[in-house]
Amino acid sequence: MRDANDQREKGIKKARAPGQSLMLPTNTLVPFVLLISVEWFFLQEITMLSPQKLSIKLILFAWLFRAISNTLLAALIVSILNKVNRLFVFAIMKSGLVFALVAYTDTLMRPLSLLTLQNNAAAGAKFIGVALDAVSFQHCVILATLLVLQIVVLVASLIGREEHRRVSPRIVLFVAVLTVSLEVGVSFKEPLSKILTTRTVGRIGYVRGYVGSWFAEWWYLDSDKLLLDALKHRQQGPNPYDTWVNPLQSQMQAHIIVLQVESLAADILHESVSGQEITPRLNARVRDRDYLVQTRLGALHDNGSCDSDFGFLNASAPSRHINTYKLESYPFEKSLVSRLNERDYSTRLYHGYGGNFYARRSALERMGFDELLFAEDLLQRNIRAQYPIDGVWSDQQVLTQLSHSLNQLNERASFSYVITMSSHAPYTWVSNSHKVQFSKINDESHKAYLNAIADTDLAMDNFFQSLNIPVTVILFGDHTPPGIELETLLGREKLQADTVTHEEVPLLIFNINAPNIPIETGMNHDPVQHSEMPQASRGNLPSVVDVARLIAKVKLSS
Repeated sequence: MRDANDQREKGIKKARAPGQSLMLPTNTLVPFVLLISVEWFFLQEITMLSPQKLSIKLILFAWLFRAISNTLLAALIVSILNKVNRLFVFAIMKSGLVFALVAYTDTLMRPLSLLTLQNNAAAGAKFIGVALDAVSFQHCVILATLLVLQIVVLVASLIGREEHRRVSPRIVLFVAVLTVSLEVGVSFKEPLSKILTTRTVGRIGYVRGYVGSWFAEWWYLDSDKLLLDALKHRQQGPNPYDTWVNPLQSQMQAHIIVLQVESLAADILHESVSGQEITPRLNARVRDRDYLVQTRLGALHDNGSCDSDFGFLNASAPSRHINTYKLESYPFEKSLVSRLNERDYSTRLYHGYGGNFYARRSALERMGFDELLFAEDLLQRNIRAQYPIDGVWSDQQVLTQLSHSLNQLNERASFSYVITMSSHAPYTWVSNSHKVQFSKINDESHKAYLNAIADTDLAMDNFFQSLNIPVTVILFGDHTPPGIELETLLGREKLQADTVTHEEVPLLIFNINAPNIPIETGMNHDPVQHSEMPQASRGNLPSVVDVARLIAKVKLSS
């Protein structure tokens, strides 16, 4: 018996000889691989959100396939790395990436695509704090538990007495071939090429995970294909707002102002929190029926806020895969702006943030704006007693500049586009006097958002009152607020996940210094039901693209 123990001790010492002492024991490999597989399965389940409702059959198939493929891929990586010190580093780096992917989805309610990572990483890095605040506590607990368990398994392998063996190259090759064969085989049922047509990253990823969806983007979505896909959206389909053309032609003014309001959700209007209205001035306009149109839109938000202004200014849906401003060969010279310029409209765009953000400036210059005013341009004007907050000019500051410009106009007609910024996450770009509006709210993120939206509501109302010319205002939200659960904020029951397929934002069209006769369309209050919606639509709602095409017909058709 003693001889057997001596032999075993010698075997362990031999197994832990230099170069092999940190190899993962065979009986530890399996639980470590399974923990990684579970972590990846959890990641895919909570981040791969599909815009389409999935059938039970497809869900079961996706679960089975992901469970097998995750396990094989984890086994392959662990077999290749093999040594415990390498696996420590791998476990920590992998878990960091998983947490980042979960934070992105918890913030923006969509999975992170490879193209977004490649093209918007620098822009997104500026809002890391917002993403960290938005991560669900339950998600953090689950991810932390899985990481701790992985580390425990690795530590146990160092202090245990099990024999450490190198994984045979034949086993590694076998697992690699099996993994690739599985991926190729499932392609007959779920082809990656469908990312070019009907499949989103979330829909592909729900079955194939991030490896499959990112590979599909890398393989199929080169710059030429992305450009062709974006150009297809320029083809105009039926517009649900065509019946509004004649009523608007008789009421729209020669001076048009478009207000793209940051993080303004449709559900925020007409609501109160702790007995205080969130947007009292916009609410009053609606209550008094002092508008031409009131309805809801489906937000364009696949790649960020840039989708909204791109969609309106080009009267065309943006790419589903990439910030379309970054497609250098896109025909920006044929935008709505250039067409208005041909009709002798003076055109301008104001935004309180940097012009390089989302690569806006170069594309907007090609559209032909007569004047572009970004944060850096405001600084050059050396405005007295006004300073940006952390490099961001408040809505009050930007709208004051626009008011001065409009009140001094000599042109017969004008088109002004404003992208607001005060209510952008992290909702801190407001003056101190407006940070106490909702002081009784306990949740700090909710309080910050409510104060920011209230600040924008006041800034817009001050702007409207300062105008001395008749104008038509087209006001809409760009998307719902990132990191804010509206149901919790407004005290509503949460919707089922499969019923939330798009973000709903308000649309208001109204005159300032001119009469408003509401257009009765049957679409002013309820979501639009339309049998044949254009490509620009989201869910069962039209988008800002449909609004832009409506304005083009009203102002450019004659």
